[in-house]
Amino acid sequence: METWTENNEADGLPHKRQSDESAPAKKPVVKRNLIQLIETILASYELQEKYSTKLTPFCMITISELIKKKPEYFRMVESTLIRNIHDNKISADDVPYIISIISQLYNLLAMTRYDDIQHSESIVDTCGNILKFLFSVSLREGLVKIDNETDIMLLLLCFDNIIDSCMKLVKQYKPIELLGSGKKPVPSPVVVPEVAKVVEKTGCCGCW
Repeated sequence: METWTENNEADGLPHKRQSDESAPAKKPVVKRNLIQLIETILASYELQEKYSTKLTPFCMITISELIKKKPEYFRMVESTLIRNIHDNKISADDVPYIISIISQLYNLLAMTRYDDIQHSESIVDTCGNILKFLFSVSLREGLVKIDNETDIMLLLLCFDNIIDSCMKLVKQYKPIELLGSGKKPVPSPVVVPEVAKVVEKTGCCGCW
């Protein structure tokens, strides 16, 4: 359908105005949450190749089990990252919340699947690999809006450094086996205060 504008009629210069009906309808963009993204990636070998952290078969089984039994953990990770990443970086005040994500996953693995993990691979290695994968998916799939690839790489490097440092500290704790108990030692849970105050902000690559 074509119409004439009133101004054009007065000037004697008929200009065509296209009807809005001819414009293609825009499809609504459905934003997927962290759990949905992870399930899609785990189901596709090609999508897994996109990430630098290569998950072992046991890591993938563990993630699937956690999604079934503890979906609230993944919702917490997603909301924490969205809330604490600003201007493509995290500040020193945000680091305790990142450490809380790390400690909660370690405690979940230690308390619920410790026997299976001990016979398969190190609980620390499993925890570290899963965490790096979760952070990478959150940033690369747009759950947290980052302006460019360089900032994504720097932020992921910062997260990797934090994770590696925490895992090294955890490895220093050796569980004590009670004499005569005959039971396998269970690693002590990692306790992180809900709110920790950082006195001085010091630089860290990709962080602040």
